[in-house]
Amino acid sequence: MSNDKKQKTAWVFAGQGAQFASMGSDIYDAWPCVRDIYDSDAAGFSLTELSFNSSEDVLADTRYTQACIGALQAAIVYLLHAASVTQPDYTLGLSLGEYSALHCAQALDTPSLLQLLGKRGAIMAEASRIPAKMVAVLGLSDEEVKLNVQKAQAQLKSDSLTDSNEVVACANYNCPGQLVIGGTQAAVDVAIELLLAAGAKRCTPLKTSGAFHTPLMQEASSELASVLAKTTFFSQHIPVVFNAIANTASDEEVKQLLVRQMYSAVLFTQSIRYLASKDVRRIVEIGPGQVLKALIKRIAPEIEVLSISNKEQLEEAIEVMLTWQK
Repeated sequence: MSNDKKQKTAWVFAGQGAQFASMGSDIYDAWPCVRDIYDSDAAGFSLTELSFNSSEDVLADTRYTQACIGALQAAIVYLLHAASVTQPDYTLGLSLGEYSALHCAQALDTPSLLQLLGKRGAIMAEASRIPAKMVAVLGLSDEEVKLNVQKAQAQLKSDSLTDSNEVVACANYNCPGQLVIGGTQAAVDVAIELLLAAGAKRCTPLKTSGAFHTPLMQEASSELASVLAKTTFFSQHIPVVFNAIANTASDEEVKQLLVRQMYSAVLFTQSIRYLASKDVRRIVEIGPGQVLKALIKRIAPEIEVLSISNKEQLEEAIEVMLTWQK
């Protein structure tokens, strides 16, 4: 039992992609204490209408997805605290989940979380008007993918007939053997040819509206920087592991890292390995779906993972998490 007490815990917040229709409605109905979160107008639209009553296609629009997922995550965190669950040793979020990680760490209040995700979603939706694509590359090492992406970019630059604005880059280091690339359509297609020739098992297109976490988001990141400059952040009460560096950072670096995150790769694999190196042996995935659980088990199989995205999972997780504290 003494060894169990030394095992550290991290709460990891999901990004977009696993959202589902009526997401969070069972939690809203069961616990009136979280309704203020959903009834807030801070996001710039009705969270209850979009989360509970819209189709999956509408909910998948990044201008709505981000704040709806943020509201669900904020409600779950509130209920974990209400159940006297101990704060985690670290927090981490995938893409938009980084904002929920900061909220969990008390660096952002709830209205600011929802407002930022509403504005970030609108900014990213506008930036997504540029024709672009993202592809999950399966079956190659990170180094092999990076090398071939660099070859593709060099090939495009050397081709005098190619538009100089063609871009391809690594976007998400999901887990060993799975890395997402993104960029302009023609550039990604060149990279796919090279990757398949190098032995990739598959290059699977993702249902995204833009090439997130690539240089195509650089201009949009400047708009986000203006929004962040007007937002009040507080000191982190829990260390947050940031996507862009796979490490913790000072309070003074937070805004800069959030801007950088928009156009640079999400280092999820590296971030989980960082947590494992800090003796984290229990992770609670908070948000829709169980995508991160599957990735974490491939990165660090020694880590126990619980997922919370609905009322039933929340109740079960609370029971387990309270036993961790004994």
